Amino acid sequence: MAEVSQAKAARLAGVSRTTIHAKIKSGKLSQTSSKKIDTSELIRVFGSIEDSDPLENRPETVHVNNQDGEIEYLKKRITDLETMNAELRQERERVRDEKDRLQTQVEIMIEQHKPRTLLQLIGFKG
Repeated sequence: MAEVSQAKAARLAGVSRTTIHAKIKSGKLSQTSSKKIDTSELIRVFGSIEDSDPLENRPETVHVNNQDGEIEYLKKRITDLETMNAELRQERERVRDEKDRLQTQVEIMIEQHKPRTLLQLIGFKG
């Protein structure tokens, strides 16, 4: 089977990259030494996989013979977009949290390595 990136694995499985990362971290999904994921692993963990983005390859103009079909198509498209939006919001929040955590670490490291004056080194408190 083919080996794919985490991003491609998420698209194939129809889940977010965060979900893929969490499955790898928990040991439920394995990856190769080159950080790739074999598609057979995706099938084992998620069942069937689909080789397309939910919105990719969809025509912008849909010819439907009846209103009911058009309504169902639009409902599905809205659901896909809402799912995608929710996943992007989660990913954005995760990135913000990581940025804040790293910023705090940098500030601590800077404070710990701030140069001291000679008076501070000899313990002068005046």
